[in-house]
Amino acid sequence: MANAKFFYFNYIVQDETELSVSSGGENPFYPLTNLKHRHALKTFRSSSSVTSVIVMDCQAAVTVNSFLAVASSIGTLDLTAVTIEGNATDSWVSPAFSTTVSDFDYVEGKASKFFTAETYRYWRLTLTGTAAFVEVGKLFLGSSVSLDTNNISIGFDFGKDDLSEVSRGRYGQVFIDEITDLETLNGQFQLLNTTEQATIQAMYDYCGKRNPVWLMVDPDEGIIANKDVLFGYYYFMDRPKFKNDFYGLYSSNFSLYQAK
Repeated sequence: MANAKFFYFNYIVQDETELSVSSGGENPFYPLTNLKHRHALKTFRSSSSVTSVIVMDCQAAVTVNSFLAVASSIGTLDLTAVTIEGNATDSWVSPAFSTTVSDFDYVEGKASKFFTAETYRYWRLTLTGTAAFVEVGKLFLGSSVSLDTNNISIGFDFGKDDLSEVSRGRYGQVFIDEITDLETLNGQFQLLNTTEQATIQAMYDYCGKRNPVWLMVDPDEGIIANKDVLFGYYYFMDRPKFKNDFYGLYSSNFSLYQAK
């Protein structure tokens, strides 16, 4: 089992990051600013093209090694291709860095791409959709966080809570208000040394209960057939705490639920 990857500092949603659509247009009912919103239900949609080009100005050079995408909470993943480019200036004739995304999971509604860390001020995302327009739920562009010699402990649990409301009539007939599923994951870290504890605490402090965290438990599919089953866009149920088990060693339990 490869070490789990956490992602929480997302350059797309930072206040200082300027987002602009350089081609493909912007549907006024699904504006580009929706990508900065926490709710996956609030999507960005192009207005006139199956391809949309988004330029990011991060105001300073930032280091990136990961791209993630999730579908709308009530929709599907409407992406067939993504190109990621980075450059020192807002000029894209010959960008310094370019890579493409090929890992799309339309059943789970997720996509991902990992690459060697690159540092640039400007980033450009070229998104290709599946219909007459592009529509995306949430995107992540930033760096992953992993522990080199530790990991989420074996024994975690995960699943999907069915939020549908069920009532029973006078004669036993069932009436169902079909809603949606909510992904959950509960895990634990054990025997964290002081460096590892500081790494995890930085994530806890940043996210709290209010900022989303992306998690991929098994990126190399060592313990599950499809890594995207253990990949999600979550909130912490509560800000986790640490227990000092031994001298200089800590454990921590956490509970996550899907950010809708």
